[in-house]
Amino acid sequence: RPGPGLPRLVAKRALPALSGPRHGVHRRSFGPTVTPLGAAMARAPYRILDASPHGLRIAWRTEAISAEALSSLGLSRAGAAAVLSSGRLTREGIVLASATSLTPGDVLELAFEPVAPASLDASIPAATLLWVDPLGLALAADKPANLLVHGDGTGQITLSQQVAAAMVQRGIAGAPQALQRLDKDTSGVVLFSLHPEFQPAFDGLVASHDPSSLSKRYFALVEGTMARPEAVDVPIGRDRHNARRMYAGAGKEAHSLFEPLGTLTLASGACATAVSVTITTGRRHQIRVHAAALGHPVVGDLLYGAAPVSGGLMLHSWQETLVHPVSGQRFQVEAAVPSRFPEEARRLAESAKK
Repeated sequence: RPGPGLPRLVAKRALPALSGPRHGVHRRSFGPTVTPLGAAMARAPYRILDASPHGLRIAWRTEAISAEALSSLGLSRAGAAAVLSSGRLTREGIVLASATSLTPGDVLELAFEPVAPASLDASIPAATLLWVDPLGLALAADKPANLLVHGDGTGQITLSQQVAAAMVQRGIAGAPQALQRLDKDTSGVVLFSLHPEFQPAFDGLVASHDPSSLSKRYFALVEGTMARPEAVDVPIGRDRHNARRMYAGAGKEAHSLFEPLGTLTLASGACATAVSVTITTGRRHQIRVHAAALGHPVVGDLLYGAAPVSGGLMLHSWQETLVHPVSGQRFQVEAAVPSRFPEEARRLAESAKK
């Protein structure tokens, strides 16, 4: 049944019916880095020699000028100008100008913009860090449900503050800036950039929606029995009658793939389906809107027509794979399905990884 005000949608393409105890869904293993640095950088015009809390040391491989080198590293034009004007790009201790010629074999040192050390506020708990970039340019944190990513002016503690607290505890340099948003009631993986020079590179990665560079997989419980995978290619826009809601059927393109992992019975006695959801666009409330429009709202999603349950919204940003925009390495990050999900749901999630 669609949620109130939502049209009943038919998936643009229906995939074959699932079979077997695990429904035949393709399994993916998530673990540590899978692409060695040397292999990832084989075709780049540079090689990262090492990283420190203060900057990067880079071996240059081609003929270029300083400004071009910084652009190749992912810096914006303004970011490159700031690095050069502040004397933070050097070769053998000599500050380089914008048009300085580089030759193969040059070793460059790029110093990060100095950041005032954050003070440790004992009242702010440290976030759980799932991954810290070996180059010190980014990290991933595990967001709990009922926590904002950014401040909203109410003074509530945010994930960004908790990440800053974790960085102080672990001696990680930088100024964290969230690269992704999750709804307050959604839990799971959130990426952060740590140095302003490289934020445009990570912003571009997130904005590209290129599954070969960045892919996201969510775990959710939806109401009812979803018997087969559903690929939904339906645009999403703002609901003109309710500013809190989004509307399926008009607006920006949105693509979601729902793959059932198994069914379970909720404490209320209602039937639910555990699903893996892969998205290739990042619209507000995308999974929630598409699920409701299919007639299977996310369990606990009162905004889109689901019944109330203990544990809140059953939606979790589960697994993320990214190709590092500077090193070229591929990383895989996972946030375990939290205990607010029923035990049977967590068992299905574990089975889906094998």
